[in-house]
Amino acid sequence: MAKTRHIKKFMKLKGQRMKTEVRHPPVKAVINVSSRHLESFDEAVLKKGLNFATTIKRIPYLDIIAPIEETVVKIPKAPGDELRWKVRQVLEKVKPLKPNITKEERFAIKGLQSDNSIIILPADKGNATVVINKSDYSEKLASLISDGSYCKEKKDPILKTKRKLSQILIKNKDHLTPINFLVNSPQASS
Repeated sequence: MAKTRHIKKFMKLKGQRMKTEVRHPPVKAVINVSSRHLESFDEAVLKKGLNFATTIKRIPYLDIIAPIEETVVKIPKAPGDELRWKVRQVLEKVKPLKPNITKEERFAIKGLQSDNSIIILPADKGNATVVINKSDYSEKLASLISDGSYCKEKKDPILKTKRKLSQILIKNKDHLTPINFLVNSPQASS
């Protein structure tokens, strides 16, 4: 009885694992409403999505070591030397990362970044990336602002919010630690 129950559990788990392996990442669409012709590598890069991060070519040793050195000079010599030694050990073991895009795709990214006539942004709905002429985008923004849906505030609404927050904090001061009171006060965030 227990054996058959275990076999059923195993088969169920195995079936769930097989189902999860079949999943594919959602296909990102590229909507080009600009006058720029997108090459295949441009589209390939844009299909990866706007949150796609490329691997770095070289490890920025200087950017890692400089802040550590700033800290090391503020602590005693022995722990500072030990920290330097450990950082050096870690950096020596680090291997260069394998590129996650082709040279052509890297070139396409540079080309898209350097084109000042277009704007690339996520679509309002759906899993898509939109390429639009900068002038068209500016016109659409101007029409949205000028249609009367938006108006300029007479007073800064942040000041009102800060006053309300201060009142709430003062009212509940007995229930807050001094640090929580100071950290949450509007003056701390200014």
